[in-house]
Amino acid sequence: MTSHSSPPTTSVCPVSLQWWRRQENNEHSDGDATSGDSPAWLRHSVRHCIETENEHRRLSVVEIFSLSPSSSRASSASTSSASSSSSLNGLLEKLSDQTEITVFFVHGAGGRSEQFIEQAKALIVDATARGLCVRVLLYDHLGHGHSAKPLHDPHLYSTDALVSDLRHMLSRFGSARNAIVAHSYGTSLTLSTLASHPDLASAVHALLLLAPSQQPPPGVSHPIWYLPAFALEWVRPLMQRPFQEGAFAAHTREQLPLLVAHEGEAGARNPMYMMRSLMRGMQWATESEVRTVRQPALILCGAEDAITSAAQGSALVEWIPNARAEVLEHSSHVLMLEQRERVNELLLDHLAVHVYRVEQKQA
Repeated sequence: MTSHSSPPTTSVCPVSLQWWRRQENNEHSDGDATSGDSPAWLRHSVRHCIETENEHRRLSVVEIFSLSPSSSRASSASTSSASSSSSLNGLLEKLSDQTEITVFFVHGAGGRSEQFIEQAKALIVDATARGLCVRVLLYDHLGHGHSAKPLHDPHLYSTDALVSDLRHMLSRFGSARNAIVAHSYGTSLTLSTLASHPDLASAVHALLLLAPSQQPPPGVSHPIWYLPAFALEWVRPLMQRPFQEGAFAAHTREQLPLLVAHEGEAGARNPMYMMRSLMRGMQWATESEVRTVRQPALILCGAEDAITSAAQGSALVEWIPNARAEVLEHSSHVLMLEQRERVNELLLDHLAVHVYRVEQKQA
């Protein structure tokens, strides 16, 4: 894969944390004035919607670039005037040309790109300090976050369709060296994509798999997903508490109630017609697919995860030849939020060795 950036379907806009966290339930949030809440690590970032196959698959994409000393000088003029779409397009093209490494983030079912904000921040800050030109690429699956939420065709949310979206992202935005950070269902999509597209897999140098599993979560096959979408909307409040108890560790629920509440509010914006189609069309990466993966894989599991258990996640080391697993205490399914500092530390160490190719110091 070579780094390049095709013209986006819609005009690019700078990223603000206010926009990212709002998650409006519409086709795309385009053209809203970004407030001054963007911190330094988001200074060189853009957001836009792209069509992966047709007008029904409009996905929200966020690109964040670190800056080496040379790229910082090259882009300073563009940055100073990056208030219009044309200047942002110019800045995007310059930064894309200089990108050495791209790290893709792939969220899970019912998730969104916002869940990786802390990892994106840590990665950009670290890469800038190392003088590396790195792009962080985050996108929302169809029906999630800021991406389109089409109603007319449930097959739009099938595993095959989501794998095709990830293939499109890797092909369109990939650099000479790439890494993928994936969570839950996103880990299965990632493994299936790498297995079915070895040409793209060859340029992926490392994987970080958060809360993965050898098998789909038990809830995927629950008969509740055969209810009509309007009925699922009625029973949604009854489903929320059991999910939170399975997704968050007891420590998190006690000490970080605002985090749990925020995730509950964000999850409530996922339309149930999408979740119903997603669950009924979900296919998990098979053992034969996973055994083809050769990338160094770091598997992180939450000790209290009741959705994709630590035992099921850790067992993937039996299928991936170059993998190691670590179980994090005081965390459950959304460990990148619950234990963000530890997850960030492990992510940066993994990238340094396998993607940045920094020699490890001998003890």
